[in-house]
Amino acid sequence: MEASLVSFVAVLFLFSYHPVSVSADIAKVDEVCNNVGGWYITPQVCHSVLGTDPQSSTADLNGVGVIAANIVAKNATLTLGSIKKILDASSDPNQKKGLETCVLVYTNIIPKLNGAVASIKSKKYSEALEVMSEALAVPAKCDAATMNDSNLKMVLDRDGIPFSTVASVGQAVAGYLSSNYSA
Repeated sequence: MEASLVSFVAVLFLFSYHPVSVSADIAKVDEVCNNVGGWYITPQVCHSVLGTDPQSSTADLNGVGVIAANIVAKNATLTLGSIKKILDASSDPNQKKGLETCVLVYTNIIPKLNGAVASIKSKKYSEALEVMSEALAVPAKCDAATMNDSNLKMVLDRDGIPFSTVASVGQAVAGYLSSNYSA
C-alpha cells in the first residue's frame, strides 16, 4: 500500500508540475496580447504577429517584448528589400522619387529598431516605445511620398503582414511593458 501511495504522489507531482510550468509561460504572451486593446490592437492581431515566432508561446514577458521588437525590425528589413526591388524595376521618374523617399525612411528606422531590441533586452521599455512610435509613422511617410500608390501597397501587402500592422503590435507591446513593468 505504501509503494502505491508513493507512486501515486510521484505521478500526481509530475502531472501537476509540468502543465503549470507550460501554462505559466504561455500565459505571458496571452497576458500581453489580451491587454494591448488600449493601443487599438485586438488580441487576434497581436497573436497573429507574435505567433510568427514559435518562441513566443514559451517566452517570459521580457521575451515577448524582444520577440515583438525583432519581428518589427525583420519586417522593416523585408519591406525595405521589397521597395528596393520595385524601385530598381521602375522607369517612372515620379515613382522613383517617391520610392527613394521610402527607401530612406525605412533605412533610417531599421538601426533604431535594432536599438529597440537592445532596449527591451535591458528592460528600457520607454526607450523602445519611443522607437516603435516613430516606426509607426514610417508607412504613412512612404504612402505620402508615393502618393498612396495602390500598386506599391498591393505588392507590400502580398509579401506578408504589412509593416503598419507589425509596427502597431510592436508599439502596443512596448507600451504595455512600459506602462506595467518599467523599473
